[in-house]
Amino acid sequence: MGRLEKIYGTLIDTGNLTLDFDTFKNKMQYADYQEKIFKFVEEKGLYSKSLESFKEQYGHKQKLSHV
Repeated sequence: MGRLEKIYGTLIDTGNLTLDFDTFKNKMQYADYQEKIFKFVEEKGLYSKSLESFKEQYGHKQKLSHV
C-alpha cells in the first residue's frame, strides 16, 4: 500500500473524509488541497513534519489550485 492510500485510509477510518479514493487522489494533485489536508492532519497530531515534507510524501503532481 502506498503512502497516499495510507493517509486516505486513516482519514476514512477516523471519519474525517467521505470521498472515494479516486476523487481524493485527483484532488491531491493540487497544492491548495494538499495544504488543506496537511493542516488537518497536523492539527490532529497525525503528521509532525513540515508542509514541504508532506507535499514530497503525499503530493504526486502539483497544480496551483483545484476547481
